[in-house]
Amino acid sequence: MPAPPGTGKSQTITNIIAEAIADGKKVLFVSEKMAALQVVYNRLASVGLADFCFTLHSHKAKKKDILRDLANSISIDRTRAREEALAQLGILEKKRDFLNEYQEELHSKCSGLNISIFTANGRLAKLCDAPDVIFSISDPESVTTEMLNERVYLLGELSKTIGKQGVDFTSNVWRGSKIDFLTNALRHDIDSNISRLTPLMRELESIRVSICSKLGITTDSSLYGCDKLAEILAIASKSPMIPIEWVMNSDIDVLIDKAEQYKELSDKIIRTTDDLKEKYGDALVRIDAPKYRSELLSLMGHLKKHLTNDIERSIAQDASETYRNLINCETTLSALFESAKLVSDKLGISAPVSISQLIMFARSMQALVDVQDVRPTLKWFDANEHAVIQTTLDTRISLHNSTFEAKRKIQSKFDNQIFDLDFYPILQRFRGEYNSFLRVIKSGYYADVKLISSYLSQGGKLAYREVLDVLNTLKIIYDNQAEINANVATYKEDYGVYYAGLETQWGDISANLDLFKTILGKVHTLTAQLKSLIINGELPINDIVQFNSLYESCDVDNVFEFIKSTIRCDFNKTSEWSNVKVHTNKSSSILNEFSLKYQELMGMRTNVCDYDSLIADLDSIIALNNYSDELIKQKSVIYNLYKDYYNGIETDWNKLADALRYASELRALISEHSLPSSFVKAVCDDNEYVSYCNDASLSLTQNKHSIQDGVMWFASLFKDGETFYHCNILDLIERMEACMNNKHLLEEWVDYCSTRDKCIKMGMQEYIQNVDDLGVDSNFIVDAYLKRFYRLWLDVMLPHFPAVQNFRSRIHSQTIKEFCELDKGQLKIAQARVRERALSRIPDFNSINGARDEIAILKRELNKQRRLMPLRKLFMAIPNLITSLRPCFMMSPLSVSVFLEAQSYEFDIVIFDEASQVHTEDAIGAIMRGKQVIIVGDTQQLPPTSFFSTSLNDDDYDVDSDETNDDKDAGAHDSILEESVAVLPERSLRWHYRSRHEHLIAFSNVKIYNSQLITFPSSMENAPDCGVEYIYVKDGIYDRGSKKNNVVEAKKVADLVFEHFRKYPNRSLGVVTFSEAQQNAVDAAIRQRRLQNPKFDKFFIEDNDEPFFIKNLENVQGDERDTIIFSIGYAKDSKGLMYMNFGPLSREGGYRRLNVAITRAKHNVKLVGSILPSDIDLERTTSNGVKMLRSYIEFAQQGIVALEKELTYKTDLEFDSPFEESVYDLLQSLGYDVVTQVGCSGFRIDMAVKHPTITGKFAIGIECDGATYHSSRTARERDRLRQSVLEDMGWVIYRIWSTDWIKDQNTEAEKLINAIDRALGRAATENEDNTFYHNDNAVSDTIIPIIAVEEKIEPSEVVSTGYGFDVYERYQLNLADVRQKHREETDVIYDAIIKEQPIHFEELCRRIAPLYDRQKVTSVVRDEVNYIFRYKLKGRIEKDKNDFVKVKGFTDIKVRTNNPEDDYLRPITYICDEELAIAMKTIVLHSFGVTPEDLFIVAAREFGFKRTGENIITSLRKAYNQMLKNGIVIEIDGKVSIK
Repeated sequence: MPAPPGTGKSQTITNIIAEAIADGKKVLFVSEKMAALQVVYNRLASVGLADFCFTLHSHKAKKKDILRDLANSISIDRTRAREEALAQLGILEKKRDFLNEYQEELHSKCSGLNISIFTANGRLAKLCDAPDVIFSISDPESVTTEMLNERVYLLGELSKTIGKQGVDFTSNVWRGSKIDFLTNALRHDIDSNISRLTPLMRELESIRVSICSKLGITTDSSLYGCDKLAEILAIASKSPMIPIEWVMNSDIDVLIDKAEQYKELSDKIIRTTDDLKEKYGDALVRIDAPKYRSELLSLMGHLKKHLTNDIERSIAQDASETYRNLINCETTLSALFESAKLVSDKLGISAPVSISQLIMFARSMQALVDVQDVRPTLKWFDANEHAVIQTTLDTRISLHNSTFEAKRKIQSKFDNQIFDLDFYPILQRFRGEYNSFLRVIKSGYYADVKLISSYLSQGGKLAYREVLDVLNTLKIIYDNQAEINANVATYKEDYGVYYAGLETQWGDISANLDLFKTILGKVHTLTAQLKSLIINGELPINDIVQFNSLYESCDVDNVFEFIKSTIRCDFNKTSEWSNVKVHTNKSSSILNEFSLKYQELMGMRTNVCDYDSLIADLDSIIALNNYSDELIKQKSVIYNLYKDYYNGIETDWNKLADALRYASELRALISEHSLPSSFVKAVCDDNEYVSYCNDASLSLTQNKHSIQDGVMWFASLFKDGETFYHCNILDLIERMEACMNNKHLLEEWVDYCSTRDKCIKMGMQEYIQNVDDLGVDSNFIVDAYLKRFYRLWLDVMLPHFPAVQNFRSRIHSQTIKEFCELDKGQLKIAQARVRERALSRIPDFNSINGARDEIAILKRELNKQRRLMPLRKLFMAIPNLITSLRPCFMMSPLSVSVFLEAQSYEFDIVIFDEASQVHTEDAIGAIMRGKQVIIVGDTQQLPPTSFFSTSLNDDDYDVDSDETNDDKDAGAHDSILEESVAVLPERSLRWHYRSRHEHLIAFSNVKIYNSQLITFPSSMENAPDCGVEYIYVKDGIYDRGSKKNNVVEAKKVADLVFEHFRKYPNRSLGVVTFSEAQQNAVDAAIRQRRLQNPKFDKFFIEDNDEPFFIKNLENVQGDERDTIIFSIGYAKDSKGLMYMNFGPLSREGGYRRLNVAITRAKHNVKLVGSILPSDIDLERTTSNGVKMLRSYIEFAQQGIVALEKELTYKTDLEFDSPFEESVYDLLQSLGYDVVTQVGCSGFRIDMAVKHPTITGKFAIGIECDGATYHSSRTARERDRLRQSVLEDMGWVIYRIWSTDWIKDQNTEAEKLINAIDRALGRAATENEDNTFYHNDNAVSDTIIPIIAVEEKIEPSEVVSTGYGFDVYERYQLNLADVRQKHREETDVIYDAIIKEQPIHFEELCRRIAPLYDRQKVTSVVRDEVNYIFRYKLKGRIEKDKNDFVKVKGFTDIKVRTNNPEDDYLRPITYICDEELAIAMKTIVLHSFGVTPEDLFIVAAREFGFKRTGENIITSLRKAYNQMLKNGIVIEIDGKVSIK
């Protein structure tokens, strides 16, 4: 990060560190100079973050001091930001958004013009002198720049054309002509046609006057009047002789309407009669339409109540079939219910009364047929007993079969009498005394063998082993038979007739048990009588089979659905059949009655039709009768209206209509021309009069035709040629003759129209019309259009930009003021929030649960009085804890290597400050300890020098006695900054904030930084003790002997120091010399002066914020003061010789040292020297540093001129927008001296007004809301920082809002002028008081609201909850509740899973074992649970490979520790790996540097295990290894941390 001097490097680093601390990151801040670290530390301390910084610049740090700092971190008070303060951030955000929204909308380019509202405002402001012409512009927002430019061009051409005309174009006789070009042929046509037309037109006028006189009527003396006269004559000549009252008295429209009505009525009678006769023939007269219609509608109404909508549509045609189907369905279902009643009575069960019960009954009957051959016992009917029987069946089968097989085995070799043998004593002897080889000497042995062998069927002798096998088999038979005999009663109760002792057919029993269980589930009810019938095999099978046969023959569902889809009634399969039957019978009855009536009418009709058509026919018959009756009643009335034109049904209605239309036409003619009654009467009944009108019409028409073509030709020459037909004929003749005699005026009109038409084609017709009507001055035609255009464009655009539309400068200025206050306050809030977040990450030493981590190590070390652990070893032991307590380490490159173990420390960010002075090899140790590196410095400042080298020996290192150091690194010459510039991306700091006068940085900006720095313009060019000045010490001599100093110059410097303290006691001061010798000389001179003036000692106190210093070029980097006195020292010697050796300045890179020295001042640089620029002979030196010194002396003497005016403001006019230009024009017109774009770098003030009497002083700076305002990236920079920086530099700033300027320019201009006048008065007062530039004691009049930003968190509020694990709660099975609510086993198991998931399968079986009457888990319980998983909960739960069960999709696994109120402890194998992993991850998060073994112990304790056996450690390690594999945790130096 290149950081030239004064660009806010230290503050930027402070901001980066503060943000990193807030984000929980670890920062390593490295610098060779303690001063650089101290500056950043002080800035962090000023915002309350010093408690999180660990300063270890020296490798000689003391153990006790370090431990004391860490102890302070442990006992630090915890704080938090107050809610009231945080609420202000929300207000600030709203204010910021309000300000941003205005500037964004103001400068957002929009519409086809692709300009902003600000640009439009500027252009409009330039048109303030143009006249206001009101006209409309369609879609101004769609006008593009090309279109607007085209319009402006055409309007410009139009204004030129109007200006060239010889006469006023409004009085031109050819005005309105459409001629594009006056050809020779057209000239001939004009003369020929007009000469022929004028006498004919005079004759036409004479004929018109004669006819009007004869008929007693009047018309206009125009061609249009002649047309109207011809129209009157034409109508009068075709009179059909009508009653005059039709014209004079009657309402002709009413007569026409009534005639239409009577004609329509007659036509209806004829059409209806013909249509009905075609359908019904002669039977039409016999149909009583009202009666039939009433009966059918009534029956249909009943059907709609009883039948569904689907049936209604086709009921007329399908009535008979629907009736038959409905009856058949009712009969079928009734028979089924009767048959079911018969069977139910015999079985002793309730008979079905609904369809659903009937279906269930049928299933039961089928099941009874299937079970007719099974002879169950009473126990088989009980599900639990049945289950027990099936459960014990295998055991009993095994018992009987083993007995049977043993008996059969004996019978295969022995006689049956052997079973009567008392074998038990013999067996005892064989198991006892015969059990050894000595049995051969026992006489009884041979007797027993002989006895057993005697029962052999085939004879022979048995061996010892064979006899023993026989006896054991007899023992088994005896024992089994005894058990069988003891349980015979139970067997018979369980198996009934199927049990036959050893001969029992167990396969039949098992099959019948399974069959009976399956069938029994289909029987809907079981009474004692029914059970008895089944047990005894007395079921009425024939009746049941008969019912089943009847049921199978009837598709009950479809039959019932037909009834349901036919009858409109609220019933379903659960409704009682008796109620359904009633509705069915009622609906059938109505259907039958409707069908008979419908068929009766169909018998009279020639063809069949649907119900709606039939009703329509009946309606037509009724209407026909009504029409005939009505016509008979109206006969006399109709005759009185139409006289002889009416002839009843035979009337010629078309002839009557023609006569009425003529009467209407004649009446309209009378009304239009106010014709006299005598004319009307004659036209209605006088044939001779009508004949005259016909002849006059022919004569007038013939004469009109003779001039028609000529008049049309002349009218076609003009756009308004139609108006000629309304002109007085004599005036028109005069216009024609004038056109014929002034053809030169036509050429001028053609030129005007050509340009005018182009304008109209571009959509400017209304404006052109206004130009014609208002006589707009041709010089303002373009401006007037643009003025109106931009106004309308803004009217259309502004609604899309509400922030601009609703802008009010008073409200906006108030918002800016409030924003500035809140923005200043938010810095304190941000400090509190960062501190709160940092404090929240410091562990609570009183509440940590694991005692095996780094906290324990630190606690032990703090409690020691002696034998303290070496710092490097301590830091290696507690790397995680120490970076949590102090996340920001501030160190030198050397201390990083001395104290920090490379493998233990990994910082998120490593920051180098003053990197130009850090050797590359020294920086490697810090870089390798970071994830990200930020290298800050200036390649144009001091490189690594011997000044900073340090001599080290083994005693300086802090190591154990057995550790040694053998560091012999020689050091490199290049800095880490220079190495990184070529390979790392750059983020340069370019804004220069330090200098309060632009000249202080101007020289370096031009000579060193190629004018890349952005500086703030000065409000004055020259002011005492500001900027750069050269103080020449004429008699100064450089001592080239042993002293190598300039004592005279040193004394002058001392004088300047004390003069400064007298004049500016509040300004800080520093002295810089070229060499150490001159530094000592200045120090000696000042000490001597201090002895003479003890009262100035207070200015030399080193505890001040910016204490006075005396330094040389080698060690001044990083310091800054308000005023810097720079002593050159080098000068001519006592012999008058001037050498070109300037110490370090003459060496390679010497210009960099000079750059450091001259950029240390904020207000003033006093360059003190005993030489003139000419004393430095550039031909005698090649050093860039020496050459630059000469240039700087010239700059200090001559000012900005020495830089060839590179930094002066531009005197030529330069504007960012037309708006600024309009403001400039206004101020210039008022006599102000205005300069635009003030400034010499990227930062400019839009314009400034020079003071008329104070040379070089700008009275006021004027800022617009234009490009410069818009270019600011944030509201803070735009509305607060920019103006505050300028005002801090002495500027008076006035802002103009273009939006208000356009709304009311006069008012806004008056405000601006008042502000300028006030500024001029203030500047004059300041000049008289000699306070030109800066008042160090000035107090801002801005009052920041005092608000308590931070509050202390009391210890009682910090509640420790351990690791925050949940307590394990077991699912409690309430058998009584389950049985009372008849809950299914599936629901109980699912509830248990939800309660404890993930739960081990065995644990789940244990929870629900009582549900199966078991106290512990058995195979029965496991099988039942697996069955439910497989068939009932499939798709709802999931079981993993380790037998842990959870609801499908469940992921919210939580750690659950032992419940102190429950003595149950989960075995480690019943805790899933995921839960163990979460527990260990949480423990690691709350611990600092815990080892895996300690982690396992703490985790085991949390789960309630007091001892950690092998199985517990194995389970935890398995989960831990998986965490390592998944990258959740990592091990560093044997300690676990979260990745």
